[in-house]
This record gives sequence, C-alpha cells and structure tokens, in this order.
Amino acid sequence: MKFHSRFSLLPLSGGLILLALGYQLRHAQAATIKAINDALPAKAALTSIHDIQGSGTLSPFAGQTVMTSGIVTAVRSNGFFLQAAENVADGNPDTSEAIFVFTGTAAPAAARGNRVNVTGLVTEFRPAADPVSPPMTEFSNNPAVELVSTGNALPAPVALQASDTQSDGALEQLERFEAMRVTIPSFTVVAPTGGTVNEANATTTTNGLFFGVVTSVARPYREPGIEVPDALPPGAPGAPNKLKPESTAKKLKMKRQSMK
Repeated sequence: MKFHSRFSLLPLSGGLILLALGYQLRHAQAATIKAINDALPAKAALTSIHDIQGSGTLSPFAGQTVMTSGIVTAVRSNGFFLQAAENVADGNPDTSEAIFVFTGTAAPAAARGNRVNVTGLVTEFRPAADPVSPPMTEFSNNPAVELVSTGNALPAPVALQASDTQSDGALEQLERFEAMRVTIPSFTVVAPTGGTVNEANATTTTNGLFFGVVTSVARPYREPGIEVPDALPPGAPGAPNKLKPESTAKKLKMKRQSMK
C-alpha cells in the first residue's frame, strides 16, 4: 500500500506545488487555487510490470497506453531495462518482473538505480529481419519517463538452472525471465565467438557473440528439419516443422558489451 500511495503523490504539472502554496495564501485566494488544481489532469493509476508482462507470450496490455514504475537496471543507447523492486514482485514464477523501455535515444532520467515512472504504449516487438522470432514486450511510441528517486538497490538477479532450458521445453520457456536480471552459476560455451575474417589482411574482428548452455545441459546439435518457428519454403511438403534442440532456449546467445 505504501508503494502505490507514494507514487500517487508525485507532482503533476505543479498541482502539488500550487496546493502547498495555497495554504499560505489568503482565504480569498483559496477558491482560485482549488479551481486550478481541479482543472489538472488526474494522475494515471500504476500498472504493475508483472501484470503488463502477463503469464503468456503476449502482453494482455498490448496496444494500450499504461503507466508503470520500477528501477532502472541497465541502460542502452536506444532505451533501458526497468524492473520492479523486490518488495512489489507478485511471486508468480510465470510472470516477468521487468520490461524494456524503447526511447530511441538516451533518456536523461534513466540511470542505473534510478526509480522512474514510465507512461507509454505497450507493444510486442519483432525485428523486421526476423518477423517470426518470439516477440519482446516493451514500451514504445516515445514513452514519458519521470524520475522518482535515485540510488536504489538493484533487484537481485535470478539464477538460471539447467531445468529452465530443457531441449524438449517450449520455444519460449525463458519468456518468464524476459528483461529481468539473471545470472548463470556455471555456463559452458559450445561455439566460438563470431566475427568476420579479412583474408587479404589476415585479420579477424569479433562481434562479441557466442553461444553456450547452462552447465549439465547437453550440447546442441543440428539435425534434419526446419527450425521452429520458421515457415516452410515454397513448394515444400506440408509436414510440420521439426523442433530441433537448437531451436529451443537451451542454447543461449551471449554478447559481450557494456551496459551503463
């Protein structure tokens, strides 16, 4: 209760400032101050991040504009990751407590440890280059970011276990951890770091991408079939796609990069 009431008292267009000043004004001015405050827009109710994420692949709030609150856990050049404080998590293992906020450019209020309110359109993002890839729930459409406080402790990361990345599991078995802070106690690399080779100069350049599995999970391997959820090519028999071990989330793609 204290969490929600705290945010409901944040300033809105000077509303709280005017109200505070009103106590110091003469009685004759009180009606004017009240009229100004009554004309201010009502503050939107907070929607929890786990409610926005939901327990399925798609957000139940997709296509809607909502307001949420959380702690900035990582910052990228085009947005930031927002995660709920531990004391407001719902305890449901099937719902993620974090979400990506796509701003397009750096958001001044978004620094690690800052608690912010975000108001924006909930969307399910799929890259144009891979339209059948699992979607990522995010805020988009120029979301508004409001600074609440600084220096907050980051939520503790969730430790991924071998049981979370089974080869016969659902394609999106890691959906429930989407955008959250995670840690892998033991990670086994199964493929070299990717990059490019310049044969003329006999040099290589890494792209920072490599693949691995949670230790004790069998190494992925290729087998005949079309990777789920890729569509069958034109003219192919109508047989269902074959789920290959590498199609599931058991093989994790990692990228070495800095996040502020």
